[in-house]
Amino acid sequence: MTSIKPVAMQPSPRSVRPLAGISKAAGCVRYAGRVVAFATVFATVFATGFATAGSALGAETYCSQEPLAVPDGLDSALRSVVVPPTAPDATIASVRVSVELTHPWIGDLRVVLRHPSGTEVLLVDRPGFTGAAGGLGFPGPWGCGGNGFDVTFGDSAIIAAEEACETVGVAMVGEKRPTVALATLVGLPPSGSWDLVIEDQVAGDAGTLMGFCLEITTATLVTCPEDLDRDGSVAGSDLAILLGLWGRPCVGCGADLTGDGQVDAADLALLLGGWGVCPNNG
Repeated sequence: MTSIKPVAMQPSPRSVRPLAGISKAAGCVRYAGRVVAFATVFATVFATGFATAGSALGAETYCSQEPLAVPDGLDSALRSVVVPPTAPDATIASVRVSVELTHPWIGDLRVVLRHPSGTEVLLVDRPGFTGAAGGLGFPGPWGCGGNGFDVTFGDSAIIAAEEACETVGVAMVGEKRPTVALATLVGLPPSGSWDLVIEDQVAGDAGTLMGFCLEITTATLVTCPEDLDRDGSVAGSDLAILLGLWGRPCVGCGADLTGDGQVDAADLALLLGGWGVCPNNG
């Protein structure tokens, strides 16, 4: 594994719009902004299912733009971004990851985001690859034969990253849904060294990571975790969030009220048991 010494990235005080890819004119930016519109807060909460945060959300983005070679075949590249210490009670409410890289055959690549605790989220695993016994990918069963990423991984994206393969221009572009939900990281502390690990699993092509950004929304701990959307009551909107993550591996995420790594009937029972007004979350 090729390692690069972690670099602490401090957020800029200026506010910008959410990431939608990190190349072109916008580049890979750092910002600190407050999420103040209720509609924005609710959309973030609904998409991630966070339960261990308070009513005030803060979004910050941390980036690394130093190019890093992605070696060819059965090797990996690792780039780290250090999130500085936050308030002791701050936890992750949502995460999005933007990646820009060049590689002539992205179907060779497996990309993982690693939290400072060691918890890993698989963002994409050889997009377009169908396996030896599968159907045809593009241009065959060896994964997407397109060139490069300019993508933001987010749980609310409509198109799965595994299914993305543009035949003209950049092969994976825009908003894409990761293979494993980034909601897995909800409820964990944001501070520490985060790693992006890119593995080239087939010989024949190499590439370059041009940069990546973490967009992390944090919030403060509360005493009423069943109130998933932080509106002061446990109600139908909280039930919808929990059911949206039903049956998924969900280590450390807010909807896993029992902390057993799964969203299931036990979590539903806790949520229903807390039904009604939850003033401590106001």
